[in-house]
Amino acid sequence: MKPLPTTGGVPVDDTYRGYGWLRFSDWRSVPLSVYSSHENLPKRNKANQPIGARHEPAGEESHEACPGHRSGPRHSAAAPILADEARIPIFQPTTITQPGYYILTRDLSPASGTAITIQSDGVTVDLNGRAINNAPSQGAIAVNGAFQNVTIRNGRLLGGNYGVNAAASAPGTVNLRVERVEIRNTAFVGVQVIGAGIVQVISCRITDSGGDATFIEPQTGGTAFTGQFIDNVIDNVGRFGIDVGAAEAWRCAGTSSRASAR
Repeated sequence: MKPLPTTGGVPVDDTYRGYGWLRFSDWRSVPLSVYSSHENLPKRNKANQPIGARHEPAGEESHEACPGHRSGPRHSAAAPILADEARIPIFQPTTITQPGYYILTRDLSPASGTAITIQSDGVTVDLNGRAINNAPSQGAIAVNGAFQNVTIRNGRLLGGNYGVNAAASAPGTVNLRVERVEIRNTAFVGVQVIGAGIVQVISCRITDSGGDATFIEPQTGGTAFTGQFIDNVIDNVGRFGIDVGAAEAWRCAGTSSRASAR
């Protein structure tokens, strides 16, 4: 058998590729497992590079197509990674104007203004177990207008005037769901909805409010609204636990309240 030429003990001549030997330059681009048989060896071009093998760029900058690559445009930088697939991260005070699933990625403590303002239908704000510490005389989350299918869930809203404040000038037009949210130490109301159409407050804890835990009404002169108030805890509030006006069909179940309701 013809002797195997080596450099530093490693065969380098292409003649011996049938025996499973490979160059150092191949190791970065082709897994060793593909050399288990002669049939699996990659075809090579005139520059002695595997055809179709992946070539790693020499750094983070984009580069032109190189031998072995198909011809095509320059490589572009990777797209930014969101908090999770199809989820839009919130990491600072934000106004939401497009439908989507938004997720809070850090606690917020704005010095002034509302932390999250919603101005769109079809919005879910997942607080992701995080807390919003309200600015004085402000609310944590505001729904500004007659928006439908808005959900706020899974976190803590602390201080300020309101935890959630949804208001529409047209009666019976707000469709809001608040679930698994702790609201504490608000000066006025934990959850306030004016212009209510459908309102659901599910598995929330509302405590230490200076006024009502919840204040919900369709709007002056408006039609009745519907909703659910299920599996909540209300404690130590200055006025009513559940203040509901002109409700047509309102289901209240499994709620522990140490405040009165009307």
